[in-house]
Amino acid sequence: MPWGSIASSDTSVDPHHYSTHEPDDFSTWIEVVAAEYVKLRTTFAAPLPEILDFAGTGSFSGAAIKARVAKATVPTADYDKGNFSVLRSDLSEVAAYMLLERTFGTEIAFKLVRDRELKKLPGRGIDAIGVEVGNKHVIVLTEVKFSDEACAAKAPQVVDISKDSMRAQHRGHMKERSETIDKLYDCARRAGTDSERNNVLAAAMYLEQELWEKVDVVSCCVLVRPKDRHTDADFGTFHATPLDYQPARVRFLVWKLPGDMETILNTWAGAVEKQVGAL
Repeated sequence: MPWGSIASSDTSVDPHHYSTHEPDDFSTWIEVVAAEYVKLRTTFAAPLPEILDFAGTGSFSGAAIKARVAKATVPTADYDKGNFSVLRSDLSEVAAYMLLERTFGTEIAFKLVRDRELKKLPGRGIDAIGVEVGNKHVIVLTEVKFSDEACAAKAPQVVDISKDSMRAQHRGHMKERSETIDKLYDCARRAGTDSERNNVLAAAMYLEQELWEKVDVVSCCVLVRPKDRHTDADFGTFHATPLDYQPARVRFLVWKLPGDMETILNTWAGAVEKQVGAL
């Protein structure tokens, strides 16, 4: 489903990438992201038939079953939890998936938003593990944050300073490389297609053997910001000292959204509710 025109600004310095992305039509954009979100949370791995019969309970349409699944799996507004809001986190992660897939052709075999067990708790681990296949297999390790912090010529704390900042996470992925490789193998077993599985397996093996002629690693950040809060300083150390993340190269993407955080999140909750109601 098209999400309209996206205004992008690229300030990349090879081999690192820095860009911002802003939907021209926010209402269309957020409806498309909400549709993808509800699809991720409600679609069955084994497709539903039109009618299901259960002994002792009668017949149910596939739509009726899907409505029950949506109630069980799609979070409702929980913004009172602040940084621990699942719905807030899910907006950022799904927007990140879609930006990577549509702009960079990234294959994301395992998506925490889709595959986590509970609707009330966000997934744990790397927010998205992607692979891009060209001359090399490129492993895209992605961390996602939403921040409305007002900053004066510095990055939001979630980028560089907080305990679970993007900086700490990505440096950890490179320092604890054996754990990162384990996560790739786990991702491969969850892949939905043979191609995705094989690409993740190949990337994991190349990284395990440090075959740098066959594999690259990208430390990817996706930061969601109210437009009025964004400054060039948002890129933090990922722009100032990108060599901190070697052997990975940096890819830092910013979604700039109109309005304040409360407006953005309330619009998001309404769009998700609309999509659930349309099932």
